[in-house]
Amino acid sequence: MGNTLTFTLPAVLAAALADDDQAGTCDQTGCDTEIDLGPASRCGTGPDGSAASGCGQHFCSRHLWLDGDHLTPQPQQCEPCIDQNTLRKAA
Repeated sequence: MGNTLTFTLPAVLAAALADDDQAGTCDQTGCDTEIDLGPASRCGTGPDGSAASGCGQHFCSRHLWLDGDHLTPQPQQCEPCIDQNTLRKAA
């Protein structure tokens, strides 16, 4: 009588959910802020949760930035990755 609905999560979402319950500290040298090691703290995570350009390390909100003009969705990145992208754009 009961109907069963099954579905498969996209790989990006499944990986993001698998990370969600892990705790750790910010990867910025000298920072010991406790953070969740999920996609919200990962350098290079795009606005839709997808993997974009970045180093993949995890940072607290003080050390993770959104680069761009705030009109175009950009991946969140740490300062060294933003600096690298700025140098590439200037070249």
